[in-house]
Amino acid sequence: MSSGDELDCLVHDLRGPLLAMRHELALLDRLDPAAQRSLRAIRGNLEYLERLLQDVTLTSRPEQRTSCSVSLSSLVESVVARLSESARKRTNVEELARAHVSVEPVRIERVIANLLDNALRHADGPIVIRIERVAAMGRVSVIDGGPGMSPEVAARVFERHVHGECGGDGLGLYLARDIVESYGGRIHLDTSPGVGSRFSFELAVVPPAAPGKRGRAIMASSILCGASVLLVDDDVTQLRALAEILRAEHVSVVTATSAPECLIRVVAQRPEVVVLDLSVPGTDAVGLTKSLAAIDASLPVILTTGLPSDHPSVTRTLAASHAWFLPKPFEPGDLFVALEQALIAPRRNR
Repeated sequence: MSSGDELDCLVHDLRGPLLAMRHELALLDRLDPAAQRSLRAIRGNLEYLERLLQDVTLTSRPEQRTSCSVSLSSLVESVVARLSESARKRTNVEELARAHVSVEPVRIERVIANLLDNALRHADGPIVIRIERVAAMGRVSVIDGGPGMSPEVAARVFERHVHGECGGDGLGLYLARDIVESYGGRIHLDTSPGVGSRFSFELAVVPPAAPGKRGRAIMASSILCGASVLLVDDDVTQLRALAEILRAEHVSVVTATSAPECLIRVVAQRPEVVVLDLSVPGTDAVGLTKSLAAIDASLPVILTTGLPSDHPSVTRTLAASHAWFLPKPFEPGDLFVALEQALIAPRRNR
């Protein structure tokens, strides 16, 4: 197995528990407002972990990296939303000017998070995150009133494994500089002992992106009401959470945790759609989709997996079947849309 394949498998395995937690959280959306705030913070951190996993995957596929126009304020807000309540109370955001940059959002979020984490660890008082424009550059500054640094430490603070006077692993600031410079930007530090520190980075400003479609609502449409769906996944935690989400939308759900059980359920229950995880044990996905087609050629199958879309297992299965593809992680709303499309398509073809 190549190092790229090992990385794909690791990311796939890590996405499983993250997706299970995401679906469990979706079941708690009816809690009181105080609990909702905590849930939003938890969900924000889960989404960030998922984006980091995607970033890890792309380290072996740099040709697949894509940038988009995004406002610096939205990146800052995303980072601040993931902070603990005590850290949020200490953090003040000042947006002096609107600025959009062309980046992969998760990578610049890492920069902001690393600079903010450094400030929160080294200073006891309030932290200011300032967003402004300087000529054709958008600038984000993280300002603290901490102990500051000596000129000797400040000169080496962005080097790998250089520990500041207050500790740290010596990687956060190094990674921040590496990411900023990969986009042609610059990062710098203004500091004095006893005065505090100001870490700033600048990136070239670009026009805002054209308005896109509004985000999908989590509620299912009437098409799903009363539909019968077979969920097939060997991760019982994910399976249970997804089943509960669908049942809350009045979907009739049956489940299976292996290929043989899947085939038994299809014959006995005659579901209208099968949602199939690529890695279900008992047979390979190509063989299972062919067996499903032999039972009912018009039965729609939605293939899910945490593997990248260009992984051989994914491309081979999709090429050998007429399955829909729903990459993990996905929101409940994404599943609703996929199910609706799968339910409508066979009816149109009959």
